Amino acid sequence: MNANQPIVMTQTPSTTPDQAELYMLQRLLDCCLRENVCHLAQRAVLVNSDEVPSALLALHENFALQPLWLQIPLRINVVVWLPVQPALYMQCWKVALPMWILQESNNWQLSQSAQQWLGCLSDTLQPDQRDYFLSYVQEYQCAIDHLRWARKINRPNLSELKPGWLGSQSIEQLAAHRDHPFYPTARAKSGLTLCDLDAYAPEAMNTFELAWLAVPREAVSGDSCPFTPTFEQVGLPEQARHRYRLVPIHPMTAEKHLNTLLKDVTNQLKKQYPLAEEILIAPKRALSVRATLSVRTVRLVDHPHIHIKLPLLMRSLGHRNLRLIDPKTQVDGFVFQTLLQSLEAHEPLLKGRFRHCNEQLGGHVLQRSDLSWIIREYPPVPESAHIASVASLLASDDKGTLVIEALAANYYGGDLDKLLTEYIDLQLRTHLTLWLKYGVALESNQQNSMLVFKPGQPLGLMFRDNDSGRIFRPQLEAVTPELTTLIERFEDPRLFVGSADELMHMFMTITLQLNLTAIISGLADAGLLNEQVWFDTLAVAIKQQLALLAQNGIHTQPADDALFQAKFHPVKYLLLSGSLLSKQDSGAADINKYYGMSAPNPWLRQPKDTGHG
Repeated sequence: MNANQPIVMTQTPSTTPDQAELYMLQRLLDCCLRENVCHLAQRAVLVNSDEVPSALLALHENFALQPLWLQIPLRINVVVWLPVQPALYMQCWKVALPMWILQESNNWQLSQSAQQWLGCLSDTLQPDQRDYFLSYVQEYQCAIDHLRWARKINRPNLSELKPGWLGSQSIEQLAAHRDHPFYPTARAKSGLTLCDLDAYAPEAMNTFELAWLAVPREAVSGDSCPFTPTFEQVGLPEQARHRYRLVPIHPMTAEKHLNTLLKDVTNQLKKQYPLAEEILIAPKRALSVRATLSVRTVRLVDHPHIHIKLPLLMRSLGHRNLRLIDPKTQVDGFVFQTLLQSLEAHEPLLKGRFRHCNEQLGGHVLQRSDLSWIIREYPPVPESAHIASVASLLASDDKGTLVIEALAANYYGGDLDKLLTEYIDLQLRTHLTLWLKYGVALESNQQNSMLVFKPGQPLGLMFRDNDSGRIFRPQLEAVTPELTTLIERFEDPRLFVGSADELMHMFMTITLQLNLTAIISGLADAGLLNEQVWFDTLAVAIKQQLALLAQNGIHTQPADDALFQAKFHPVKYLLLSGSLLSKQDSGAADINKYYGMSAPNPWLRQPKDTGHG
C-alpha cells in the first residue's frame, strides 16, 4: 500500500436503506460469520477501536463509539471491516451495525448493499460457484419484499387469545411474522407473489378453498382426505365417482402450474394405464382451509385439528428446498410416529411427556411428489387448553406482547422463569432420553415441536412431521429388539446413521440451539431475562438430566463430553447448504444435515476464542 496515495472515502448506496433492508442485511452478515462463509471467521482479526484507521472512523458518526472491529482480508490490498459485538453462543461475534466497509488500498467505501457484499465474497470463486451467490441475491430481495408486505398486516391481539385449536390459529399467525432464528432470508417464499401471499400465506391467515382433480382410480394410491367433497359439490357429475377419485391440490398450484402438471401426469398415466380415462379438472373449489406456518400445510376451518399437507411449488430456506412431498415420507413419517408412541408408552422417563399427531393417512398419484398429500389429525385436547409451536414463543402482537408472556400470564401467574424452567426440563428429559438410551434424535424443530398448556397439568409436548429424524439402529435394537420389525418398515436409508455422533449433531442443532438457546437469547434481546444467567441455568438443567439418566443405567459420558468438554459445538450450515454451495461442494447427502464444528462452547469459552481453530 502506497503511503503517499491519497485516501478516497465513499459511501454506497446513494439511497438510504429502509428498516427492512437494514434488518435483512444484519441477518445476512451475522449468518456469514456464523457459517464461516468463504472462510470469513477464519480470516478475521479482532481489532480494538484505537487501532482502527482514522479514515474508517470518519465514514460514519457512530463508528467512533464502536469499540470492536473485525478486519477480514479477502485478497491482496482488499480488506473488509465489520463493526462487531460479542455473542454468547453460535458464534463469537455478531455485527453491531448493519453496514460494512470495503478497503481497497487507500480507498474506503461504506456499504449497506447485500449484493455488493455477496459479490466481494465470491469474487475469487470459480464461475459455477459464484453463480450460487449471484442467484441468492434474488432470494434476498424476495425476503425484503415479503417482509415489507408482512409489516403492513395487523396481527392478532394476545389479550383476546382464545383456547383450543381455534386459538392456536392466531398463535400460528403470529409465529409466521417471526423469522427463523438462523437462516437469514427465511422470510422469502420464493414462487409466491404479493397477491399469492395475501391469499395463501399464514401471515395474512385468510380463508380459501382447495382445488380438486378427478383422477382415474387406478392411478391413485392411499387414503382420501377427510371431508372430501362430493363430485357434485365440485361441479362434476356424481356418477364419475365410479371411475375417478377426487385428489386435492393447492389452489396456487391450480392457478399457476396446472397445465404443465396435467400434461406431464397425463403422459405418465397413459404409459402406465393406456386405457385410463382423462384427468378431469373440477370447475368448483371446496373444503375451506387456512394456511399453517409451513404454508403448504393447511388446516380445515371447520375441523382445525385436521391438517392437510400438499405439494407447493415454493422454495424456502434455500433455492434447493422445493416444497414437494416424496411419497416415501408418508410411510416413514407414520413409522416414526409409531416408534415414538411405542417408546413413550413403555419408557418411564418418557411416559406422559409427549404426544404425536396421527400421520397414518395420505396418498399420491402415480408416486408423484407434486401430486401427494399427508393428513395430520391431532389428538384431542381440553377446550380450555392452549397449543403453541415453539416457533411462536418469541412472536409478538402489535402491542409488543410476546406469546410466551401471554402464556405465562395464563398458566404461571405471570412467572416467566417458572414456565421457562418447566419448558427446559420437558425438552431435555424427552430428547436426552431418546438420544442416549434409544439412539433416536428428532428433527423436531421450532415448527414441528408444539407445546400444550392445560390448566392445572404439567406442560406437554406434541410432535408432528417426524419423517427426517435419525436412528442409530444398533443402539435402538439392542434396547428394544421387539421393535425390529417396525424399524425395517422405514424406506429412506438416510434415517439410519453410522455413528452416535450424528445423533449428537442433531440434538445440539435442533433441541439445544433452536429450541433452547435461541429462546433464551430471544428473551434476553427482549429485555426479559439475563442471557448469561440462563445459559448457566441451562447447563445445570442438562447436568441434572444427565445424572438422572445415569442413575437409570444409561451411559451419559459421551453427551457430557460433547456438551461441556468439547471446545466447539456443531452448527447447521443452512445458508451454505441451501443456497451458496452446490451439493457436490458441500458433500452433504441431505442439505438440511450439513454441519460445521464452529460454535464456541458457551460453557468452556474464553474471552479471546475466535470461533475457529
